[in-house]
Amino acid sequence: IEFLRRVCELRNLDEKDIKKVVRELRIGDIVGKRIGTLSQGNQKKIAISQAFLGEPEVIILDDPFANLDIRYTIFLEEYLMRYVEEYSSTVFLTTHYLTNLEPTEYIIISQGKLVAHKNVEELNLGKPLRYHLYKNGKKFVVEDISKLRKALQEGAEIKKVDVYTYSDWIRELSP
Repeated sequence: IEFLRRVCELRNLDEKDIKKVVRELRIGDIVGKRIGTLSQGNQKKIAISQAFLGEPEVIILDDPFANLDIRYTIFLEEYLMRYVEEYSSTVFLTTHYLTNLEPTEYIIISQGKLVAHKNVEELNLGKPLRYHLYKNGKKFVVEDISKLRKALQEGAEIKKVDVYTYSDWIRELSP
């Protein structure tokens, strides 16, 4: 919480923004702890939360899904989409994985070179993520994010995720 207070102080923000961000980003269980004692995933949650203090119009996130568990990743993807819509904001993010976000355009950089800059309609995003689930002794696979959310709500456990990375995508884009 001291870290978030310091961010507010540096940005001349009211500290009441902290309560809103803590609630919206579901980090109430970790803000009372010292950052150094938190897992990498929980440290990432704190780092991400500070970006939303003061409801900025533009947010830049560096690999926000790294070290996060799948449930929080799904939540964060949904939160980012709602935030952009609610606040008419722009979010720039880097990631190594295709996510379930619905961006308007992609800029792909590989080894320091621009590989693609296209509107989402112009790109064939390739294979979806595949989630291997286990529930009541049965194994099953889903590719649709809404089916994944429903399965997780019904108590399914994720055993494996086949991730389609930007490296795979870049290979397909390259001549």
